Amino acid sequence: MSESKRKANFKPWILGFIISLFICLASIAVINRVVNKVVTGHGLDYYITFEGFQFNYLGSLILICLMIVLLITIPLIHHFDPLNKEEKDFKKKYDIQDN
Repeated sequence: MSESKRKANFKPWILGFIISLFICLASIAVINRVVNKVVTGHGLDYYITFEGFQFNYLGSLILICLMIVLLITIPLIHHFDPLNKEEKDFKKKYDIQDN
């Protein structure tokens, strides 16, 4: 009986939060290392990625910056997209509710 109570008290969002926190901390550590290498003048030094590719720190910093720019611009493009306006008008006209 106590085992079923323990299963009932388990909340999966806690596990998701812990995993997300770990991923965020690992990402911050990688970004910190890349920025530190570029600032100290070792931006063109090569390193081997987990997949076995040879890459340099300056290229990694550029890719990280591009990902941040994309994460900002894609929602803006979606918000001002004329097709999205047509979809909103259609939903308003026929009274369709979003979930």
